[in-house]
Amino acid sequence: MILRRPSSYLRFVIPFIAALTILLFFIARESPFKDVKAKLDYIGAVWLGIALAMVAFLAISYEVESPSPSGFGFDILTTGLYVLPLAIAILVVAYPIGILISKYGVKSFLVIGSILGIMGFLFLSTATTAVQIAEYLVVAAAGLGVLQVATQNLLVLSVNPHEMGLATSLNGVFRNLGASIGAPISGSMLSTFTATYLIHGLSISLPARAAFQYPFYFATIGFVVVLALSFLTKEVIDHKNAASSLAKHQRFW
Repeated sequence: MILRRPSSYLRFVIPFIAALTILLFFIARESPFKDVKAKLDYIGAVWLGIALAMVAFLAISYEVESPSPSGFGFDILTTGLYVLPLAIAILVVAYPIGILISKYGVKSFLVIGSILGIMGFLFLSTATTAVQIAEYLVVAAAGLGVLQVATQNLLVLSVNPHEMGLATSLNGVFRNLGASIGAPISGSMLSTFTATYLIHGLSISLPARAAFQYPFYFATIGFVVVLALSFLTKEVIDHKNAASSLAKHQRFW
């Protein structure tokens, strides 16, 4: 039987609303780049999507490590191995995407990354085995890696050279702020949707199946928002000039 206590709902709703309000206020009021405000707002939305992804990744670790029948009951080392595809996928896609952006522009990879993220987290919400979690995590992490590279390029190419230091610093602030938002949301979800299991004659309350699905749904919603903003974003790379500049650079070296 799933237990839903009003206090548990408050533990989920209040941190989420508070974190989202703080993030939006910071972006709207503290951004010093008025001429590229739309692009910085987009960057903030992207990192919000990454924060939601962090929610899902925390949920993955908890699901793999939780005892059966709530999770898979793996030890800490095995849990780390099943989360390892996250780092590998990001590492694999980062370098080639950085090269391709110079040729095809930023906007197309914002769209591709968003679509991969949506697909990956929807797949994760249907996973029934630990192997499926690792496989689907590769898809979600690939989308996250593409978005990270694309958003960095979008930010750098949207500001003046003398503003680049401040702009990249704010990018790091958005990323850390997003990561800090993910933890309380994940914990609130896991404590809200619980079920009582009888294990070795003991009644134990553990996260129910829905507790692991909702973080993936939230991450999916975040990537949908990013996808919508991607279509509204103007391309910042002139393909012809970029190709010419890249050719000159290669000849020089």
